[in-house]
Amino acid sequence: MTGGAYDQNAPDARAFGARAPYLPLDSRPDVISLSTPPLERDVVLAGPVWARLHVSSTAPDTDFTVKLIDVHPPNADYPHGSAMNLTDGIVRCRFRHSPERPEPLVPGEVHEVEVRAPDTANRFAAGHRIRLDGGAAGLVT
Repeated sequence: MTGGAYDQNAPDARAFGARAPYLPLDSRPDVISLSTPPLERDVVLAGPVWARLHVSSTAPDTDFTVKLIDVHPPNADYPHGSAMNLTDGIVRCRFRHSPERPEPLVPGEVHEVEVRAPDTANRFAAGHRIRLDGGAAGLVT
């Protein structure tokens, strides 16, 4: 293990589960990526992180993920910029109401789910972007 932040803009074979051609996460067709314009001033975020999603799936169970990312502008060390993952979370939809009472999704219906990520604290510097990536994997169980 090496220290430092994982740059989501430059994945390679060292990342668990990564496959060639090692594209940035936000370029995948199964990922939705929302980003602010470059920040005009520093923004501090500290505390809990969660996303409330309204989702539909063709499967009886689906995992939804979210990642909060600090997108750094290009600089001498990273000429294409970098994207630092701050925190991420995942929810398996059958447990969206209770971990003790699984409830399958009704395929085609819209369901509200909340994805929680561990608390974090970060100062997004002026010129950076705040990005939220989300993805899903349908499960047939």
